[in-house]
Amino acid sequence: MFSSRFRHGDETNVEIDMVPVMNMFLVLIPFLLISSSFLNLKAINTSIPVRSQSSSELTEEQSEVKLRLMVTLSEESIIVKPMSDELSLEELEKLDFEVAVQESDALFTNLTAKLSLLKKKYPNSDTMVLSPEDSVPYSSMVRVMDAARGVDPEEPLFAKVVISGILK
Repeated sequence: MFSSRFRHGDETNVEIDMVPVMNMFLVLIPFLLISSSFLNLKAINTSIPVRSQSSSELTEEQSEVKLRLMVTLSEESIIVKPMSDELSLEELEKLDFEVAVQESDALFTNLTAKLSLLKKKYPNSDTMVLSPEDSVPYSSMVRVMDAARGVDPEEPLFAKVVISGILK
């Protein structure tokens, strides 16, 4: 009885209705395109601190004096403290300076002028660590970074600018 039913083979062609699936994609694709967002991010090139070589590993070419500027940016002033392994504390304290913050471009021109004097005295120096206080606006940080890089893009003053937390 069972075998006769399967032997005769009542095969029917079943056609799948794809119209509802196509309608769903017709609605879904424009919705996904409209709801997607495209980001336009801008970045400022900075570098990260690297581990320095020990003094025994330094070559003669690297043994020239190289300063790292530690810049503390607050709402009232910009404090610049150079650091170096090759100079004594007395020599480094003579190079410290502070610029009072005011709402003008003269501040950044003054800062660039003082940084260019340091760069002329120590031409191998190229790193500045910027430590802003929490209340300092982002635009002030960018202006200090621009002042540190200098006027001439071909020969920047301090090309490597690292942003750090406030050092206490």
